Amino acid sequence: MRSLKIEFSPDALEQIRAIHDWWRTHRAAAPELLREELAATLEMIRSSPKVAKVYPFSAIPGLRRTLMPRTRYHLYFTFHEERALIFVHALWHAARGHGPPL
Repeated sequence: MRSLKIEFSPDALEQIRAIHDWWRTHRAAAPELLREELAATLEMIRSSPKVAKVYPFSAIPGLRRTLMPRTRYHLYFTFHEERALIFVHALWHAARGHGPPL
């Protein structure tokens, strides 16, 4: 498989920025944990995008979700094999009780 490109929706970029800022302010013992776990998760899905399960509660065909276990955030993305593209739709905390508005 050729190298996969990763793109982010504007909403996902805004969510990541806000969550990162909150994390660095409120998690003094591990201020870089979110950034590190997000980077590792992106590399994991870049190498094996189908490892994440399809999220059945969305109108977006093929939407997948993977949990970042240390920070408890879910990364929502679609994998477009024909375009060699992973498109990140959202970063959303698991404790919210519902998925992001997609």
